[in-house]
Amino acid sequence: MRHKALIAVSPFLLLAACATMKVDKVRTAAVKRVGIIGFSVEQPVPDGFTLLGGGSRKTGMGAPPSSGLGHVSPLADSIYQLLENKLAKEQKWKLLNRAQVSANPTYQAFHEQKMTGLQFRPPGASNTQRLAAQGIVDAYPVEAADPSKRRELMRKLNVDAIVVATVYISVEKGGGFKQLVGAGDYYPSARVRFELYDAKSDEPVWSDLNAVGEQVTEGVEHVFGITNHSKLDGKMAAAAEISFTKLIARFRENNG
Repeated sequence: MRHKALIAVSPFLLLAACATMKVDKVRTAAVKRVGIIGFSVEQPVPDGFTLLGGGSRKTGMGAPPSSGLGHVSPLADSIYQLLENKLAKEQKWKLLNRAQVSANPTYQAFHEQKMTGLQFRPPGASNTQRLAAQGIVDAYPVEAADPSKRRELMRKLNVDAIVVATVYISVEKGGGFKQLVGAGDYYPSARVRFELYDAKSDEPVWSDLNAVGEQVTEGVEHVFGITNHSKLDGKMAAAAEISFTKLIARFRENNG
């Protein structure tokens, strides 16, 4: 086998065999204007290596490390942008950009309520950290919100539907004989959990819990436990984009 697993597999991946996907074709086709209002990235934090360059991780304001809240990260910002671009291009939707969503007063109040202070988040996989896009609420509070709150946010944002998404990134370690001298390569891949809600029901009109993208073909080298942070972030973003392509492909296969 070319690679061996670097981190424990997310518990969600164990549900792949029974993961569900559903699409309400009529109501999804009626969607024109959308906002991505719940978004998280779960990224591996492997033991035993040092990252060089970038320095993109920083704790979100009011988010102590033990809170389970997403930490604001440029990596999450870039992956959010990739999802926005993919949905706009492939679905022909008008997407509110991140600044437009985060500037809305009602959404700002929701963000303040859900992203500061003591909060509950379900635990993620071991050796991972949860990342957040600047000004955007983590995925879980939107999923767990009362449906009336989601409808209120749609109304105040003036959108037909809202997206909630979590991107789970995995990294595998390869390199063959290079590993014998403390070197090798990291190969990211990603899975996206995606839900689209409109204002007509409490349940999502498009739900895909297991859109798994292929592993990137070119890894990032590590030597004696040292890896270039910026390059690895770039490959993680590329892996996320592959999973978004898979998301759209699965939608079209299911949509006939």
